[in-house]
Amino acid sequence: MKVKAFCFIIVALFTTASGVEGQAPWKLRKEKDGVQVYFRQAEDSNIKELKIVARIEGSLGAAVAFIGDIDNFPNWMDHCRETRYIDKRSPADYTYYNLTDFPWPLSDREFVMRCTTWQDPVSLAVHFHSVADPEAIPAAKGYVRVKQTVSQWKIEPDAPGFIRLEYYLKADPGGAIPAWMINMALDSGPLKALYALRDAVRSEPYSKRKPAFIREPAR
Repeated sequence: MKVKAFCFIIVALFTTASGVEGQAPWKLRKEKDGVQVYFRQAEDSNIKELKIVARIEGSLGAAVAFIGDIDNFPNWMDHCRETRYIDKRSPADYTYYNLTDFPWPLSDREFVMRCTTWQDPVSLAVHFHSVADPEAIPAAKGYVRVKQTVSQWKIEPDAPGFIRLEYYLKADPGGAIPAWMINMALDSGPLKALYALRDAVRSEPYSKRKPAFIREPAR
């Protein structure tokens, strides 16, 4: 019953992130080196939603291997202090812990995220969907447990040797941080993640990796 309920939440959140009638339109905030950054006003918060779109050289398998390599997060994710698996049900369904450094005098943030990955059998687009699961483990003392976060990667085949990326984020770090301050830095970490991904998929070890559950387009 719990699994069915979680799947329903995943579908509902994915539908919301993809856009429904009545939502504010996406507005282009910046564009550089083929990367477009969009903001839009959330319906239920003063914190904006983020979308980043890019076309890069690489394969579906390399991108999936990089994004799903939880142990490597501290090496490239902005201000990430620690990551670990909490429950790895399969390579495409797992819960992980992420401790993120926040500048003094703010407390560091704990993220507990459940990530599911699937591939469209027709378009071959790969979807990563991560949603906060704050009750999965007890909160640690001295940190703020983030309760509201949804992030998504959509990775699509493009021309031979290229993929199209779309990243979505809706998050509230909690605490007394003003919304305007969060909005000002909203795209900083995700942009660094995208550039790290762009570099990683073109070089080993990720350029040679292909998760077993991913199908590449025919050449």
